[in-house]
Amino acid sequence: MGRTFKNITVSVTGEFGPIADKFKKWVEANGGSFSKEVNSEVTHLLSTKRAFKANNNAGMLGRYKIA
Repeated sequence: MGRTFKNITVSVTGEFGPIADKFKKWVEANGGSFSKEVNSEVTHLLSTKRAFKANNNAGMLGRYKIA
């Protein structure tokens, strides 16, 4: 197993369909963590274009300074 993502915690927002399950496996296989919720532990957020435009997590992004 790789350690490329050893200091990374990923979360997703929006509907990615069947590929969403692969994100978790890919991140963890490379040494990272996956969070089902956006919280202060999240370092990287994957978002669909629709979710981004709808600002579903705008408050969270500002509060936790996720970039």
